[in-house]
Amino acid sequence: MSSPKSTKTEKKPPAPKSRHWATFRRGLRPLLDEKGKTQVQLARKLGISKQAIRAWLEEPKDPLKVRTPNIEYLLVIADFLEVSLDRLMGRSIPADEQLKPIRAFALQVAGALKAKLPLDFDREAVPAKGKTKSKKRKRPRE
Repeated sequence: MSSPKSTKTEKKPPAPKSRHWATFRRGLRPLLDEKGKTQVQLARKLGISKQAIRAWLEEPKDPLKVRTPNIEYLLVIADFLEVSLDRLMGRSIPADEQLKPIRAFALQVAGALKAKLPLDFDREAVPAKGKTKSKKRKRPRE
């Protein structure tokens, strides 16, 4: 025999907010100070109340009741403070890791220009030095 189905649905407790929100909360005030901005200026820029900004900055007693800005506000805050979203959310990328794709791209462009080749951005390899010969043009005599 099958057991009767329960009429009550079990609700799962909501998952706590990401640790990045705690980092955001701890980092926003120092960023405001560093850039010489106030909570009031930020609130005016976002078109919200100063109390909303304060709610983002307060440590909640219940970790499930963390107040957080939505993504549109995060973009405006990052622009307002002239920082990246990564920095705003407390993430850091090692400089070498951040620069690797830029260096590879620059080498690809430089190699293609030197060899007078069409740029192929899907390729990762850069032509090796000395592999291509370029003809020198003779100047016309006057």
